[in-house]
Amino acid sequence: MFDSSSPVPPAATQVAANAPSGPVTAAVDCCPEAAWFDVSRNGPASYFGFDNLSNKVAQPGQEYWNSGPQISLPSNKETRDGAVWVSVPVGEETELTINFKGAAACIGNCTYEIEPATVAEVVAPTPTASGLAIKIKGVQPGEASLKVMCNGKLRGYFHIWCQKMVFLDVSVGVIQVTSAKHTRHQIMQGRNEYLSTKLPPLLLPPLPPNPPFTVENLETALNNTFMQALISCSVTDVGIVDFDQLPEAQRNAARNFVFDGPEPVFMSSGSMDPRVGFDKAVTDAVYRSLNGVAGLANAHLPGKFHYRIWYLRQPDVHSLETIGAALETPSRDGFMFATGESYYSVLVHEFGHMLGLKHVNEPNKTNKDQLPDHLRLSDKNGAAWHPDDPTNAMGYNSPFNVDLLYSQWKAYERVKTHAGLSPDVGNS
Repeated sequence: MFDSSSPVPPAATQVAANAPSGPVTAAVDCCPEAAWFDVSRNGPASYFGFDNLSNKVAQPGQEYWNSGPQISLPSNKETRDGAVWVSVPVGEETELTINFKGAAACIGNCTYEIEPATVAEVVAPTPTASGLAIKIKGVQPGEASLKVMCNGKLRGYFHIWCQKMVFLDVSVGVIQVTSAKHTRHQIMQGRNEYLSTKLPPLLLPPLPPNPPFTVENLETALNNTFMQALISCSVTDVGIVDFDQLPEAQRNAARNFVFDGPEPVFMSSGSMDPRVGFDKAVTDAVYRSLNGVAGLANAHLPGKFHYRIWYLRQPDVHSLETIGAALETPSRDGFMFATGESYYSVLVHEFGHMLGLKHVNEPNKTNKDQLPDHLRLSDKNGAAWHPDDPTNAMGYNSPFNVDLLYSQWKAYERVKTHAGLSPDVGNS
């Protein structure tokens, strides 16, 4: 009868006379079934871009860590297998949270490899338990994958986009101009007449005070989004360009562009034509005038900037439909027609256009190189944001439009030269 209290020693092993000599390496006894990754638990300051949507599976349960014991790294990094993407600048670190499936006691047997190893490196210490942080450091521009290995088998992975950080100088200022044709009272009366065709006449409340914006918070809003694409914005307040106090020629030119000319930015109602953004001819006319007044204002800037943002406040703030505009995609100039911190997410959206990014909902799939198929909408007049990506900066879901996807990080690479930047130089 076997007595468990008296352990039986293993049988002696006979070593052949011609057995190889040298150090003996112990075999790994056990391995976790799989490993996968989540965003860092230490907050946004611990990472740059984190994208868990681009490779999101079509159906729950199709994630690579649920595929059984034979996990393999796909040749196409954009395979919808649940793997995440992270961005990291050359010379800096980013952090993720690692999770393990099965055999928690075996996590210490895992090793970590980056393929190709020239793009990034793992920063010690490596995780010893599920839910801990893992860090990588960017080494040189490129794309790579981090692989979790155990006993020669792949247990999990994520993908890496590494580039040099780009530094942009951005100006923000205010354009001030009044109409020579319409007083404040006439503008408000015009608004009543315009709205009376659709609604009963309204009693207009007084114009509310101009809500403030702070350069510091505006800069933070831009960087919270565009640091994901490894773009750092330094914002300078260039003050007010008051055309009413400038020589007559400049004053009249600005007034014609904004109020009094044949293609004014603002109608006699004090608001922008509601067809802007929907009717191409109307939109083009307004944008020509915006481009004209931007040119006048830019001549008064105290220095050179990669991008320029102008606040041109709409007189009738009660019928605000178009809050901001980038003159082209991409463009050096952008406008905001209302101030206040509640509109920072709109500014982020417009700055995305200035950098060359398109809406998530574009007709004829003109955004196909910036969004994966399963996160792209094709009808500009339909849904304003994708239900599976409601916080994308290029959707219309303010104030929640703050995030960018891997393909949007890459899209900026193609428009750097628009700001006079070489691929690896920021300030010029």
